[in-house]
Amino acid sequence: MHFSPVGLNALAAEVVDAQRPLALAQGLVLEFRPAEAEPVAWGDPDGLRMVLINLVRNSIQYTPAGGRVEVATGEVEREGRRWATVTVADTGIGIPKDELPYIFDRFFRGERPRQMQIPGTGLGLSIVKEIVDRHGGRVTVESEAGKGTRFTVWLPAAEEGTRTTDDGPLTTDDGRWTTDHGPRTTDH
Repeated sequence: MHFSPVGLNALAAEVVDAQRPLALAQGLVLEFRPAEAEPVAWGDPDGLRMVLINLVRNSIQYTPAGGRVEVATGEVEREGRRWATVTVADTGIGIPKDELPYIFDRFFRGERPRQMQIPGTGLGLSIVKEIVDRHGGRVTVESEAGKGTRFTVWLPAAEEGTRTTDDGPLTTDDGRWTTDHGPRTTDH
């Protein structure tokens, strides 16, 4: 992974444009709502692209014809930090509450997608979580069966002079920036 400032409006627009033909073929509306001021995350562009492609494709795959998928970017101040966010929301089949704790587990497939014979391996969301974790971020999900799902990816906002290693930002488990491990570089 190679970390640098990543403009989330530009990245999300690229992914939405690339996935729009699939959404149209499924009879869906795919919308992008960019933040006014572009949120900039500190991350690996290829890894973040993979995260967004996976989330958007999942939303398309699990939303019946006539539904909608919306991708939105933003920036939030929370827990004393600035976060660059991307949200992917749909009007799809949703995820039952009893399955939510398992959706990031490798090979987990919900009962309804299996019954509907929707193809998949159960690896996509575990890969999304692993990539986001390596960025010092997190993924949250809100869902209601039969109504839809909203995934939000929270990434540390890029700041001038952010320190990093080849493995990602230097953070502790509680999200604080640290300088006590690995080789460091300062990128401007």
